[in-house]
Amino acid sequence: MKLVKEIRDNAAILTLRGEFDSLVCTPFMNEIKALMKNKISYLILDLRLVLFINSTAIGTLVKIHKDAKARGGGLVLCRLSKFVHEVLDSLGLLDLFNVADDPEKALGELGASSDGMEMGGDNNVLLRPPGSKEPCIAGLTTLEESGMVLKLEDAHEAIASGVQCDVKFRLPLFRKGHYFEGAVKIDDVSPLDQGVQLKCTFDRMKDEDKKAIAQFVEEIKFLRTEARGNE
Repeated sequence: MKLVKEIRDNAAILTLRGEFDSLVCTPFMNEIKALMKNKISYLILDLRLVLFINSTAIGTLVKIHKDAKARGGGLVLCRLSKFVHEVLDSLGLLDLFNVADDPEKALGELGASSDGMEMGGDNNVLLRPPGSKEPCIAGLTTLEESGMVLKLEDAHEAIASGVQCDVKFRLPLFRKGHYFEGAVKIDDVSPLDQGVQLKCTFDRMKDEDKKAIAQFVEEIKFLRTEARGNE
C-alpha cells in the first residue's frame, strides 16, 4: 500500500492506495504515531484508491480513531472506495466512523461521534424451504454464534416455526469464494411492514464453519466495543 501525506497545521490528509491488509498495518500505525508525536491531532484518510481491506486493518482504524480522540483530535474516513464502503456497511461498522465525501469538507466533520449495530448492507442468504426447488433470497440482519435473524420480503407458505430450511451464504472479510452451507431451524416468524422476520437457529453445519462464524461474531463485537470505548 502506498501513502501520500498532506499536512495542514495540526491536521493531516493521508491518501492510501492499494491493499490495506495485515502486512501494512504495523508500518501504517507507526506512521500515524509519528504524526501524532509531531502534534498532528486530526487525521483524514482518503480511501478512494483502496482496493482491499481486511479485519486487521479495520481494527487499526478503530485504534487510530480512539488514539486521536484521546489526544483531543479526531479521525474522518473520506471518499470510501466501493470495496471499503461495502465491507464496512455489510459488517454494520460504517456508522462507527465519521465519513465525508471530500477531504476539505472532512476537516469540518472532525470531533463528531456515531454508533452502529447489527449487520447492514446487502448480506443475502439463500434459503430453501422444504419441498421447494428454488431458494428464496433473504437479507441477513443479525448474525449470532448459534443462529441468525433474516428478513424475507415475500412470505413463503412453507416457512413456519419449527421448519428446517437449507441455507447458503457468505460473510464479509471471510475467505474469498467461501460459502457457508447447512440448515437452520425456524424458531419464530414475525410480520414486518414488508415481508416477515425469521429468527433461526443453526441446525446442521460443519464444525469448522460453526467455529468460523463464532470467531467472526466475536471479532465484530470486539471492533464495535473498541470503537465505542472512548465515546
